[in-house]
Amino acid sequence: MSVDSPVLTHVAPTLSRAMHGPLSDMVKRSLYSSLAIDPDEANAKTKLREELSNPDNLLVLRELEGSFKAEMQQLGIDPSALSAPAKTSVKPQLLISAIFLTAYFILLATIIAIEVSDTLNMAVGENSLMGQIQILFGVLTAGVGQILSYWFSNNAKKSDDNTPA
Repeated sequence: MSVDSPVLTHVAPTLSRAMHGPLSDMVKRSLYSSLAIDPDEANAKTKLREELSNPDNLLVLRELEGSFKAEMQQLGIDPSALSAPAKTSVKPQLLISAIFLTAYFILLATIIAIEVSDTLNMAVGENSLMGQIQILFGVLTAGVGQILSYWFSNNAKKSDDNTPA
């Protein structure tokens, strides 16, 4: 759940940063209890957004911010380090995907060239490897599907994570 509220960002910046980090569940529970919202209600997220926008709750948010900072200092946790971890690089996955897909299409082009060519055509017989090459090509084709699934399922997950609460 994401509670991206400009009010929370300005009134309680430490809580806002912590909402996107490893302590997000704790912050959400604190917000629910401080604003007297039952988190198990069907429309709890909507109520939380409304209460965060309510000017009457600014003092409650400020007090919660202060107590949260004090708690973090007592635990020896730097409040500035509460934000979400830095994004990791996708360069290795991109490089491996590009190499695999390049090799796949080179193999495909080679098979087509051999089959079309009159001089290189592998006639079915004792010395033909076309059966084994076709099996290899089938396995590699499954790999292409997995690569596409990896890239598109990650994008779908990321966009679901960014939906407002």
